[in-house]
Amino acid sequence: MTSLKRIPIFLMALVLCMCSLMPMAAFAASNDVGGGNAVFSAQSHHNNDRDDEDNGGGYYGDIPTGEEALGAITGQTDLPEVTTDDVQNWVDRKGGELISIIIRIVQVVSVIGFVLCIILIVVGAIGNSRTLVGGVIGLIFCCVCFTAATMAPQIIAAVNGWLIN
Repeated sequence: MTSLKRIPIFLMALVLCMCSLMPMAAFAASNDVGGGNAVFSAQSHHNNDRDDEDNGGGYYGDIPTGEEALGAITGQTDLPEVTTDDVQNWVDRKGGELISIIIRIVQVVSVIGFVLCIILIVVGAIGNSRTLVGGVIGLIFCCVCFTAATMAPQIIAAVNGWLIN
């Protein structure tokens, strides 16, 4: 592929990456969301071929309500009160924990890769120059990954500020 054909592909990839960095927000209303009760009518799903008289004439029989089903499973009779703010806080907390785990993994892998690349540079300096170049490229890649993992919030804030202005 010639270099002139690579430029539009590179520009398209750059635009797609910039679009994926744009902040997007989705909010749910936290006041009286889903107010009401789910109602199930066995007669509305009546099937003449499978009609059993011993379960009240309906195919599905007696369906327990949400509170009855929860009580049968957990032994509790009251449904817990959960708001969208509670859900958002839980998701934020678990997402933060997942991100911190990923950051720790990237840091450890970057340090191990850094040491291996230094070994490649030493081996390449003694013998093969291709190994030396590979070690330097790997060293730069490890440094970039480690920096991106440890400074991610600052990098995202800087890129976001640059895109807004």
